[in-house]
Amino acid sequence: MQTQFLHIGFGNMLLVNKIVAILKPNPSHVRNIVREARERKVLISATQGKKVRSVILTSDGYVFLSTLNSESLAGRIDDGKRHPGSDS
Repeated sequence: MQTQFLHIGFGNMLLVNKIVAILKPNPSHVRNIVREARERKVLISATQGKKVRSVILTSDGYVFLSTLNSESLAGRIDDGKRHPGSDS
């Protein structure tokens, strides 16, 4: 089994098999998830101060913020599954 990483912006990578959901940041319930993650100290920003375009939830309870939109991230995962020899 090959380990596949997803590039989430600014050189940051995330294990694909740990991703539970990739969400748009605008709905109020997603903003609540981000707020609660910040309070629990499990929020990791990969934005370098830029606008958040997606929120990534992981199986171990961490919440990642990315400047890449959710469609782009999902496309990168799909591309990696079609080309298993390459890391995203």
